Amino acid sequence: MQKLKLMTHAVIGYPTLAKTRELIKVMAASDVDYIELQIPFSDPLGDGPVIRRANTVALQQKTRVEDAFILVTQLRTEDKIATPFFFMTYFNIIFSYDPEKFCARAASCGVQGLIVPDYNPDLDTREKLQSTAKKFGLILVSFLGPNSSPKKINDCAKNAEGFIYCFANQGITGTKNTALESARHYLLKIKKHVAIPLAVGFGISTVEDIRALQGAADIVIIGSELIRVFDKSGIEGVKIKLTELISALEFE
Repeated sequence: MQKLKLMTHAVIGYPTLAKTRELIKVMAASDVDYIELQIPFSDPLGDGPVIRRANTVALQQKTRVEDAFILVTQLRTEDKIATPFFFMTYFNIIFSYDPEKFCARAASCGVQGLIVPDYNPDLDTREKLQSTAKKFGLILVSFLGPNSSPKKINDCAKNAEGFIYCFANQGITGTKNTALESARHYLLKIKKHVAIPLAVGFGISTVEDIRALQGAADIVIIGSELIRVFDKSGIEGVKIKLTELISALEFE
């Protein structure tokens, strides 16, 4: 019996910092494998309307980068959560804070890696986020999509660490993906060239979506759907949804 892994997503400060903490505790108690913690940004270009709205609300709550570090520290030291955490944010947040200081704080409070969708690794000689993350023992996640060039795939095969974040489609987060068979095709193609796990996100929300990716993906990422469920049914609804999703992770 093989098993897909599950990464869930929460926007820090949505709808409040206290609720974010409660939500993350529920995710950890449900035995998800990774949790993506989004530090809110005013212009999250890669995100769909659900996560964009959550970012807006979090910023209206005056959520700061410092709050992200405090939250993770509380989750590690007070709540005793051991689930791997990945900060997801946009590069301007890290650059404004200072990459060296940001990576040092992230590592010291208990974060395993960074997911920065708008970071261009070709500029690393100038910005040095990649080398700085490595200096502090953080994984800087690499990305691939359906239109990634052979060179990009080859670069990931040589340099990526932890897992590769693959887009199930070329759209934005939270949009319903109607082409999971195409996603399977390109994931299986990538698997021929890379040895590390493939994590797949963007538009994945149901048991059927997960089953469609079995055998092609290693990790599924669920973000917008959990916010939708929380907005409709609260924490108890999220618990039920997580149970449903986790039941679909095992396959022959």
